[in-house]
Amino acid sequence: MDTLLLAGMSDRLSTLLWFKTEDGQKGKNRPASIIDMLTNRKSAETERDTVIFNSGEDFIRARNELTGGE
Repeated sequence: MDTLLLAGMSDRLSTLLWFKTEDGQKGKNRPASIIDMLTNRKSAETERDTVIFNSGEDFIRARNELTGGE
């Protein structure tokens, strides 16, 4: 329990310091969570499904496949 409490305090402190950086202002390169590492949880960023399209046509084609459109 003590280890998790200390890890939580460290996570909060590193996040507060990160917010003051240029990356923190842009929401980039957030520091890894020690609690997530200790408990084998994945962060929210690794659980997202991100799709990148090379063109607007690719996006329209994918949208139409998902919605059953044209």
